[in-house]
Amino acid sequence: MTAAPVTNAEKLRGLPWQAAMGATNIIFCYLTVFGSLFLLFLGEMGLPKSRIGFLTALFPFCGVLALFVAPAVERWGFKRSFITFYGARKIVLAAILAAPWVLQEYGVQVAFYYVAAVLTCFAVCRAVAETAWYPWAQEMVPDFVRGKFSAISTIATTITGAITIAAVSAVIARASGADSYVAPMAVGVFFGLVSAACCFGIPGGAPVARPDAWYAHWAGMRETLRDRKFLQFMAGLSAVSLGFALAASFLPLYMKERVGLTPGWIIFLENGALLGTLLSSYLWGWAADRYGSKPVMLTGLALLLLLPMGWWLLPRGQPMSVGFAMGLAVLAGTALSGWGIGWTRLLFVSIVPAKKKTAYLAIFYAWTGLISGLGPLLAGQILERFKGLEGRFGILPLDPYAPLFALGLLILIAGAFILGRLKAERAMPATHFVRMFLQGDPVLALESLVRFNAARSEADRMSHAKRLGEARSPLTVQELIEALDDPSFNVRYEAVTSVARPDRRLAAALARLLRGPNPELAQAAAWALGRLGHPRAITPLREMLLKGSPGLQACCARALGMLGDRDAAPDLILLFHRETTPSVRLACAAALGGLRVRAVVPALLAWLREVQEESARRELAFAIAQIVGRDHYFIRLWRESQSEPGTILSQALNDLKDKLPGLPEGPLRATVERAVEALAQGNLAAAAPLLADGLRALPYERIEGTPAAVLNECADRLTSGDARRIEYLLLALHALNAVYGED
Repeated sequence: MTAAPVTNAEKLRGLPWQAAMGATNIIFCYLTVFGSLFLLFLGEMGLPKSRIGFLTALFPFCGVLALFVAPAVERWGFKRSFITFYGARKIVLAAILAAPWVLQEYGVQVAFYYVAAVLTCFAVCRAVAETAWYPWAQEMVPDFVRGKFSAISTIATTITGAITIAAVSAVIARASGADSYVAPMAVGVFFGLVSAACCFGIPGGAPVARPDAWYAHWAGMRETLRDRKFLQFMAGLSAVSLGFALAASFLPLYMKERVGLTPGWIIFLENGALLGTLLSSYLWGWAADRYGSKPVMLTGLALLLLLPMGWWLLPRGQPMSVGFAMGLAVLAGTALSGWGIGWTRLLFVSIVPAKKKTAYLAIFYAWTGLISGLGPLLAGQILERFKGLEGRFGILPLDPYAPLFALGLLILIAGAFILGRLKAERAMPATHFVRMFLQGDPVLALESLVRFNAARSEADRMSHAKRLGEARSPLTVQELIEALDDPSFNVRYEAVTSVARPDRRLAAALARLLRGPNPELAQAAAWALGRLGHPRAITPLREMLLKGSPGLQACCARALGMLGDRDAAPDLILLFHRETTPSVRLACAAALGGLRVRAVVPALLAWLREVQEESARRELAFAIAQIVGRDHYFIRLWRESQSEPGTILSQALNDLKDKLPGLPEGPLRATVERAVEALAQGNLAAAAPLLADGLRALPYERIEGTPAAVLNECADRLTSGDARRIEYLLLALHALNAVYGED
């Protein structure tokens, strides 16, 4: 009978147990066989590097057993199998505590075989446990939080690991000899058993009964080996695993022998890696859930490529060596966190079909085990082969470790090339993913994301919605969309007015508000769509331009002008002539001015004669100035004339008068000069008709139509006593500058 599927609610309740299991297991790992401590322990026993490489390769090599035990594990139950063998391997490893005594009593040779026997038993139990773990892990975490949970779990294990490493490095710094490693390893075994006990609280992993289990298993593996996407993923993953293993397998011994660090510092370096993991893991996990696994994986891999060369170039035997090594350790923690979260999520979400997980993950575990074991084994052999290598090649020191770094880097590059060509879910290009962190203010964006998601009160949500927009970062798009759907009107309005990124998802969300029933939000959405600058904003704005309320029509007209939509000009002209509401007509005029539609200039000039409200006259004059051209001159003139209009206009006309044709020495020149003088005295009423006479004397047959129409209109209005309306003086000087000026 097949067990009922585990619900997401049950999975979520089990996540704290899984995090506790990981946190206690990391203590076991660092204090026993998976940290620098164990390599230093084997070195203290006097074992050659080739044998150390063989011993560390035992763990992954035994992963081949997954191919044969997977059906039995599935039938017995993933959870039961994992807990049994996961706990057993902790008990088996306790025998390693006797290794120093064996070394003392029987010598290095017997001690090597003793350690090899213990590690072989441990590796077999580990292989069976992890054969059960991967299918169970795919089941126990909901996909929608897989990246975030990986990050949170990583943070928990990182903090625990940092405390562990700080403590053990202090102990090892004051001790010597293989015996000094026994007590920390005993503590590690204890926490390993605690970790196994935590697994009982994790749901899922029920037995799967199949009458043809063995046949189905082998048939499933044959089918798996025909899955090109899986094979490509495994090829890339294998290359990265092998390349990094070659470069890093003997890193603690390299730091001791070549860089000159003490064992205490070498162990403490792992805190640097943990710091990098702690600072970056939540960001990696959040990004993987939002943007997909592949860009996170490839970005982490790109950072990994920096490590082999960095280790190779480390200063040797200098005080600064510790600082540089710690910096590389932080980089390693950051890179490995991104790489690990990325490829793990990709494996479970995109590569492995849930219904075929046993066969797929058995091959995955066996395959990666072989490759991971091959790394330290080859590294040990290479170190023995090149143990006499000494010298320099340019800035690169040559020693037995140099071939490891060079070969590891080349294989890492090959892996990056293979994985870069892999097609995956939501495969955002890695370059686009990285660029998102370089646009706007990424620090403000990430801070705002955290604060917005943690905000409780309406005021806090409003404040953080505003900051999301101020960041001007693509990282905040999803939160802004969520804010646009907030139950609170005030939060929605703040989000609308904060939108500033040209993103299609934001454009779609704003378009929904534009067509919605709330007029205030619709008008704000129209304004935001105009500022957004995305092509998808045009269609909904055109739609609501002709059928919305007057207020919404005005907002849509201005937005289309901001977007530069010249195809909307006929509708804007139609609305300008048809509509009687001043605000709508003014919005259409402003939009047509921004679009530089010359055909509407006579209508705008005619309306300018009628408009009385000062701000409307100013905006209408600016729309006309935009169509004439060089509108920056109009704006500069308007700004400077706010305090001393006569003086500024006098200077502007004086600068232009010598460029005007038809002003030789004579009465007309004297007229324009008197206009300049009248303006300088602040007598705009006296200057207006004088300037009008000068404008009428211009050779209009050589002036293009739009400036000519404006100059003629200004001359008429200045003659009729409209000098008090300074916009005509500004427009006249602006049109003259557009035709004859150099600015």
